[in-house]
Amino acid sequence: MKKLEADGGFLARRLSGGGAVYHDLGNLNFTFITTRGDYDEYAQTETIIKAVNEFGIDAERSGRNDLISGGRKFSGNAFYHGINSLRHGTILADSDITKLGLYLNAPGGKLETKGIKSVASRVVNLVELNPAITIEKLKDALRRAVSEVFDAPVFEIDESEIDKVFLEASKIKFSGAEWKYGNAPNGDYRLCERFPWGEAEIIFKLADGFVAECSVYSDALETTPFELLRGALTGLRFDREELSETVSAALMDYAEIREDVYNLLK
Repeated sequence: MKKLEADGGFLARRLSGGGAVYHDLGNLNFTFITTRGDYDEYAQTETIIKAVNEFGIDAERSGRNDLISGGRKFSGNAFYHGINSLRHGTILADSDITKLGLYLNAPGGKLETKGIKSVASRVVNLVELNPAITIEKLKDALRRAVSEVFDAPVFEIDESEIDKVFLEASKIKFSGAEWKYGNAPNGDYRLCERFPWGEAEIIFKLADGFVAECSVYSDALETTPFELLRGALTGLRFDREELSETVSAALMDYAEIREDVYNLLK
């Protein structure tokens, strides 16, 4: 982060889950915002793939959040479900891969799990696969793909329609130190482990044998389970049985995460 800021980069933290991403003007970002009932992950993925296919590039989905071509990633996606549902992601068109590799330092365990040596070695710019690609051409292809997949006309929002006051307030919030780093307690006890779905770190601040404060961090795609964890564990006795059983009850809807965090606390 110090290197990024020294080089004039700007750091913000998003609502959605997943690991950090690098943005520059060679990286095109997309967002789907829908009601929860209209959320269609398949159709959204199909939109990006159709747009890329226009340039003669084969693309496929890898796992839940990556789009790849020839085994290398050109798009990473993240999700957030609140009142509405949001899915957004990157499309590496002509990004500076050297800088991307410099600023993104994935944990060794994550790289080993994926069988790769570095972040930069697993990504590809679309322009490398088709030199004719530009950001503007890619935008046009995405507009056509959205219209086709969702069978609806595409309208462009004029910049004058954007609430500039709200936008500036959001910029301040999401780049502020309190939001970016959280109010992590000086932990008396820390648990950290990497699982197939991501890394989990739980920090406990204790008082008289109880959990006075609890911070939970993860690069998992789902954010809701960790918000639930934070609330469920705060105030409990610092007892492995009580903590693990509470986790088991709080994460009923998240079976994989529930089992791993339960065993971690046990």
